[in-house]
Amino acid sequence: VVEGEKCADNLNAFFKREGVWSMHVAVTSGSSTSADKTDWSPLQGRKVTIWPDNDASGFKYRDAVMVALKDVAAEVESIAVEGLSLRESEDCADWLAANSAATIASFASFPRYVPAI
Repeated sequence: VVEGEKCADNLNAFFKREGVWSMHVAVTSGSSTSADKTDWSPLQGRKVTIWPDNDASGFKYRDAVMVALKDVAAEVESIAVEGLSLRESEDCADWLAANSAATIASFASFPRYVPAI
């Protein structure tokens, strides 16, 4: 789950290039304020990874999506974008543009966000 259509489109193009689009699909609910207005039922029972924008609204969106998916998805995790050398307000489209040689294996080494309990 990403924030916005640009990110979903860029990430899906990456998945297609990597030949994993049948297993990985990027989706969005639209904007940073739409998480609680979205029908997340298509993600029922799936493993979901959230890639938030690197800013306060992105982190708020991440938290809202995590709450919304708590009883829907089989597993929900988030990338800790603070560990990806992104500047303030950059997103997955920016990361993909700056890391054109990245492969799907690169994603396994991404730091994961652990919410405070």
